Amino acid sequence: MYRNIDEIFAGDCEGLTPEEVSENHPRASQLRKMDKIGYRYPRGESYFDIISRLEPCIQEMVGPPSR
Repeated sequence: MYRNIDEIFAGDCEGLTPEEVSENHPRASQLRKMDKIGYRYPRGESYFDIISRLEPCIQEMVGPPSR
């Protein structure tokens, strides 16, 4: 379960600083600046992916709705 609450997985850009991403993956850097929430890193994930990944964890933590 804890793997589901990890930070964003940047795929090919994982472990790089923003400056290194800009230098080594200029197109990825440009596209992310244009759509930060929807941009999916090459072989990585987007913030929308994180939302999908976190939703079941949040539902499990919150539990069933009370009556």
